[in-house]
Amino acid sequence: MSHVGQEVLRRPEEEMSFAVAAALGVDESSWRCFLSLLAPLADHDICSYLHCLRVGIYAARLASFAGAKGVDPVVALQGGTAHDLGKLDVPHAVLHARPFGQAERQVVSHHALAGFHRLRETNYQVAVIAGLHHAFQHDPYGLEPGPSVPKDLLATTRLVAMCDVFDAVLTRVGSPGHRDPTMARQIAERYFPDQRGWGQWLAANPVPA
Repeated sequence: MSHVGQEVLRRPEEEMSFAVAAALGVDESSWRCFLSLLAPLADHDICSYLHCLRVGIYAARLASFAGAKGVDPVVALQGGTAHDLGKLDVPHAVLHARPFGQAERQVVSHHALAGFHRLRETNYQVAVIAGLHHAFQHDPYGLEPGPSVPKDLLATTRLVAMCDVFDAVLTRVGSPGHRDPTMARQIAERYFPDQRGWGQWLAANPVPA
């Protein structure tokens, strides 16, 4: 198997990620360099890594084709792809604990701020998305939206947050929306009732997992 696209053979999600980046005018070497940030996550938890790739793909495509105002597709691609980098600080056993209870949820809730701190010296916009995206979801945690966050970055973060919910519901075994794009859309829209157009677009264009 490939390691973050550095070999000829890439995972399907990696291949699609490179294709989306190229369509946005990001050259292959630059995107490979960005994905190198996720190499440790690929080793730590492959499910989280592939989820990040899919969320980045969703976010970039949604920003490009669904009329998401004020959202830069390249920032959406980067922010979506790196949004869960903080899960490097969550033990693999906790990420996959079954049952997943309050104790595990408490540990996982630290990943948003951990992602912000890991990324802040590399790409501040992406760091903010990683730290802030759970503020727009059920049981919010991480950074809080505030007047210091530019409106375009808030819009991008909300878009990434919705893509995160949609992909998690669609791909997580045991979820009521597992492999059901319509159900995943309905659940995502509970958190983002003002963005039904986004939900409809996501359900109509699922990324293979």
